[in-house]
Amino acid sequence: WQHRDENHYSPDNGNPTFATIVQGSRATTLTFDTSDTVIEGTEYNGIIAYGNANIIFTNGFTLNIDRSQMTTDRDYAQDSSITTTSANIHLTAGNNDVGLSGVQAVYGGNFAADNLIIELNGRNVASLQALYGFYTADYQGFPIGNDISIAGPTTITLQDAPQGKSYALALISERNHSFAGKTQITVKNSAQGYGLYTNRKVDFADDLRMDFSGNENAWGVFAYGNSQVAAKVVSLNMRDGGNYAIWLKDSAQTTIDESLTTNADYAAFGQNNSIVDVKKDFVTTAESGLVAENDAQIRINGTGTGKVQFSGFTEIADNGQITLTVGSGAAGEDSYWNVTDYSALTGLTVAANASLNFLLTPELLGNLAADGAIVTVTGTPVLLHSAAQGASTITLSGTGLALNAGDEVRLINSEKGIALDEVSNLLAADDSLDELKGDLKVEHIASLSRVQESDLTKDDYDLLMKSDQMLVATIKEKRPSSDKVNDQTNALMQSSIASAATMYAA
Repeated sequence: WQHRDENHYSPDNGNPTFATIVQGSRATTLTFDTSDTVIEGTEYNGIIAYGNANIIFTNGFTLNIDRSQMTTDRDYAQDSSITTTSANIHLTAGNNDVGLSGVQAVYGGNFAADNLIIELNGRNVASLQALYGFYTADYQGFPIGNDISIAGPTTITLQDAPQGKSYALALISERNHSFAGKTQITVKNSAQGYGLYTNRKVDFADDLRMDFSGNENAWGVFAYGNSQVAAKVVSLNMRDGGNYAIWLKDSAQTTIDESLTTNADYAAFGQNNSIVDVKKDFVTTAESGLVAENDAQIRINGTGTGKVQFSGFTEIADNGQITLTVGSGAAGEDSYWNVTDYSALTGLTVAANASLNFLLTPELLGNLAADGAIVTVTGTPVLLHSAAQGASTITLSGTGLALNAGDEVRLINSEKGIALDEVSNLLAADDSLDELKGDLKVEHIASLSRVQESDLTKDDYDLLMKSDQMLVATIKEKRPSSDKVNDQTNALMQSSIASAATMYAA
């Protein structure tokens, strides 16, 4: 049986239709208690029923639908009420299909599983508009279904829809959604790829890992409305195209309790009144950005107990707020922020035993405003730590820098001043911070191939307060305007970069 709905709602407000689904309805209970239930075929329906049916798979099921030899397209909307120990779903698109959907819970339909595997293969079909791994939504005149709960691991793989959009999790039903086990999401070769697309409450109790490749654009977490996304450990590997690890707008909130690791172009991008809160560890394995616009807030290591290894820049606009605490202060933790471009924040703390590394280029220094600094902080005082507490090390690196003796590199401009050890211990003009000078560790920049070696060391400049608000580095001797290469240092750097590339590929 099939039911057509020309006004079917989808996350992009279009009408991508579907080739198959697991679903149930009408007031009926159907139980499969066989040890191994396998459903196969080429039809556009896998399991279908109408109304308030409850379909139970006592020992799980496998659904294999291969439409690769089919030329007839299908379109309809579906609802699902399925209870199973495990669901193993594999769908392959037909030559004229406009969409594939693994599981839908709509029109009040329900779905519950102990573990879930969904694999959708679009086969590069030109007509394919959308792939949906797991989709929930509500419709006027129909009840809201039960909360969605996946008790065990979830694995979703979407691939080969180069003209379409791929949504691994499209969760826009008013019910709550929870994933108790490890969640692995893979999205490959789509015009637009989404790991999680939601405006609702979604909880990930265990590791959340996403891998994107071959997409024109990709979003790990795309949340809007009043959504509340909570996770523990998040790892987002974003390759190819323009990509965002976390993108929020409206009043959406995303909270990560333990750690966020990513190589995305933008680790977090917030708009409107949204909030990104990474409570502890924050690691970028490539140059990345943090952007807060229109009253949005981004908080990195707000507890002050996490490890931070951040290479990139920060940007605020229209009352946006970004607060960054670099490290926990623990000895041997190796926390740092590699500042790769002009950055603006509302709060910055560099913990003891952490480092603030300015990666200078001729372009960066050449475009520096006459009264500006590389890092601007507009909210609370910048907090650094003295050598007695372990030192917030400050380093400068770069090559080909046309600097003369006496030149000043304006590093930090803080409207509320710069403090040492205690936020109330504000530094004054002419105070020296030479005790914080250090040399950049090679491993800090191994992921940034554009930085290969430096002709600046801590002995080449003085570090002092130019005013109550401005920290500068004053060059002692003229620097060459062309690259000079220390063979030993360069060999070490090249080796480190090669090793990092090998590990990252693995």
